[in-house]
Amino acid sequence: IETWNPAAKKIFGYEADEVIGQNVRILMPEPFFSQHDSYLSKYLSTGQAKIIGIGREVLGRRKDGSVFPMDLAISEFHMTGRRLFTGIVRDITDRKRYEDSLVESEERFRLVADAAPVMIWGAGANKQCNYFNRTWLDFTGRPAEDELGMGWLEGIHPDDRETVRRIFDEAFDARREFRVEYRFKSHAGRYSWLLSHGVPRYTPNGDFIGHLGSCVDITERKASEKKQAELQDELELRSEEHTSELQSHSFI
Repeated sequence: IETWNPAAKKIFGYEADEVIGQNVRILMPEPFFSQHDSYLSKYLSTGQAKIIGIGREVLGRRKDGSVFPMDLAISEFHMTGRRLFTGIVRDITDRKRYEDSLVESEERFRLVADAAPVMIWGAGANKQCNYFNRTWLDFTGRPAEDELGMGWLEGIHPDDRETVRRIFDEAFDARREFRVEYRFKSHAGRYSWLLSHGVPRYTPNGDFIGHLGSCVDITERKASEKKQAELQDELELRSEEHTSELQSHSFI
């Protein structure tokens, strides 16, 4: 090590005079510590690189012995006849914790969603569906790979498909909540009426990452509404007939 800036001191905990002149492997945990010299020798003789000129996530070791994740980018250059390497390090501990928390949160969500009595779906910002819960798959009788992306549209009644796709696209483009009713084919081959409700999702930084939604079976409600409408039509027809009959009589 020949140079050591303040940011390196903050990340690794070493003062400059503690590392200048030391082998850079002092900043590496095992197995990288033991492998470093042989790796560098192999690179210098063959040009085969694992990190140099590539960049990747690796582990670093602080002065206190603690190990942490970091982004490492190493570039090679020549100056005054010498072959030198510059390393750019970024501590990604907070990012990795956030990613781990997302994974844990996602696992909890899937456990809860699969146990839910309603159909649940998820889609990314690209409008492609990337998740369906167990209730959805049991209802359709189709494997998840057939539903993913835009495959789920195949289950929608042909007369409803264009309307659903339009509402879906408009909601994603506007980043807004939506509700839509449509007929959807079950595993038994029959169409049921569903009410789909989708809400936009955002990261803590405010970036739009798609929609999360649910579907509930409203077939009985639609049948009831149809019967009520038919009854209302019948009552109106009878009223008109009764009125006509009354008008046909003369009263003294």
